[in-house]
Amino acid sequence: MVKKYLLGSIAAMATMMFATSCSNEDAFDSAQDINVAKYEAKFIQKFGKPSPTQTWGFGSSSSSTRAINPIFDFPSDCDESKFLADVPEGVSTYDALAPYGGYNSGVSYIENRTSKVGIWGAWDGSKSSGGTLYIKGNCDFTSSEFYVASNTDIYLVEGATLTLSAAQASDLQSGCNFYVARNAKIYTEAELVLNTSVHIYNHGTIEVGKLSVNGASVLYNSNKVKVNGELSTENNNSVIVNDGEISATRLHTAGSSHVQNNADFTISGNTDIDSNSNTWVNNGQYTTRNFNYTAGSCDVINNCHLTVTNQFYIGLGDSPTNGFRMDANSGVEANSFLAEGPGYIFMGSNSVFKVANTATMDITKDNYGIFGPESGDYAVFQAKDIVNGAADPNQGFVANYFQNVYVVAETHFAQGYSDKSAAQQAAGEIGAQPYYHVGNNAFVYTGGEKPGITIPETPCNPGFGGGDDFTPVIRVMAEDLTVNDGSDFDFNDVVFDVQWTATGAKIRLNAAGGTLPLKIEDVEVHAKFAEANPGKNITTKTMMNTAENARDAYVKPIFEITGNFKDANDKNDANLIKVMVNKGTAEKPNWLELKAEKGKVAAKIGVEPKCDWCYERQDIERKYSNFAKWVRGEVETFY
Repeated sequence: MVKKYLLGSIAAMATMMFATSCSNEDAFDSAQDINVAKYEAKFIQKFGKPSPTQTWGFGSSSSSTRAINPIFDFPSDCDESKFLADVPEGVSTYDALAPYGGYNSGVSYIENRTSKVGIWGAWDGSKSSGGTLYIKGNCDFTSSEFYVASNTDIYLVEGATLTLSAAQASDLQSGCNFYVARNAKIYTEAELVLNTSVHIYNHGTIEVGKLSVNGASVLYNSNKVKVNGELSTENNNSVIVNDGEISATRLHTAGSSHVQNNADFTISGNTDIDSNSNTWVNNGQYTTRNFNYTAGSCDVINNCHLTVTNQFYIGLGDSPTNGFRMDANSGVEANSFLAEGPGYIFMGSNSVFKVANTATMDITKDNYGIFGPESGDYAVFQAKDIVNGAADPNQGFVANYFQNVYVVAETHFAQGYSDKSAAQQAAGEIGAQPYYHVGNNAFVYTGGEKPGITIPETPCNPGFGGGDDFTPVIRVMAEDLTVNDGSDFDFNDVVFDVQWTATGAKIRLNAAGGTLPLKIEDVEVHAKFAEANPGKNITTKTMMNTAENARDAYVKPIFEITGNFKDANDKNDANLIKVMVNKGTAEKPNWLELKAEKGKVAAKIGVEPKCDWCYERQDIERKYSNFAKWVRGEVETFY
């Protein structure tokens, strides 16, 4: 039995104490409730009632926001009511409406059909309309006819399959809307062509030989799209949005088409972006063999993680809007890199562009190149070797680095000046056309030297380790619910820092002032301290790193936990890491979760890693006089 057990007063606690004479299970639950209620009552007595808006330091953080939005406004998915479990009651069969082999317009359904379907359409005074068709069961038209008129709504209910021939898959009529429910499927071995405002909203599966989205058509995928060949989108505001999984051998974007990935997008061959009017936005995990950005657009944006297993190529026109943009905390990983012609890479704070092997620079013009953020934390562009790729060995400005970016490589081609001979340079003459330009707080590190910063690895970022291997985003300080008349609130029963990883989080235990068994997820705190301090006798009764002026008396263990902690850049997500205390015994454990719920009394708080914890028996309000005001929402922070 699980209960929500934060109660509002001592009276409520007392009521529960008199209600413990039921079953053993009820008594056990009441014991849990009593522990929490006593703690809550003492907390309110000391600090006051929490503000209804108090989030205990776990409020959303701007570090994970997707700050770079495209000019194009992508559509949303359809309402869930469009994805049906079955055909609605009262709908006629197709044959009931089609005594002559078809009908003009109406509402009908087909089930397990392989024979002809013809909905010819009717003029309603402004457009042709075929009405509504529901598809149920396995409907295979590869050996028969399937035609539905323009502006027909087609519903594939759960479990349905629509199989089309090559001719049918290339002849979807304008204005048709397809709603594919869970466990439903559209299949063709040939190319599925969406021309002239065809809309497919997929919550099931689409498996096709090729797929083209053209002429203001929309593919909105919330589950799985498998394209065994090329996926292309061209012209007239055609749109692909992925909230699920899409795979293909190639993605080709042209004209004024728009692609947004919010989940998993995998291209086994080339991603080719070759229009000045394209939008390509990655908010999730995008993987491709080659990424070829060959025509400038201001809306080629990586907000999360792009993996290029072979070469990232950028070769754009001469325009100040042409660039590849990276949001703060985002990442690109490529095997190799080639920059040709003018063009920009704009990198946000703490973003990382990591090249496993060679980065070849041939930018051809000053003022283009790789830019860090105008303000905030540095970005990092890292490669094994950075080489000069200019066809003309005397060409200047083949690489340019500007504005709060660290460029890190084992080797970087030597500086020189294209407008000076070797003899002139040897004589100390400095020309006006350097081979590379570093300015506005940009720095180049080679030969194993690195800047002293660490950017944590996250699902959106490959990370960079130049400084301390552990760079926390938040510190969590907790109380173990033990309160008596003389109790303090020092919030040091366990203190730990959180750094996000690709699979969960890395935890550093700073202190343990509690004397009860405590777990972070499945890791017992005192046992982990004992493991890191083999020469010391540590039990659950040992208080570590909480004595005055002894913050580092015990080695602070670091360990990893796995789990789905949402965005993994947001400090708020640290609240999802479970902290548990055993208020029972080893023989009869009574594990309680230490919670921090909005507007309710909290047993843990989130603070910046710079916030120092209390030493033993030092009440938090004595160390930080604004704590009670913070609880009540009268100040923004207490430290």
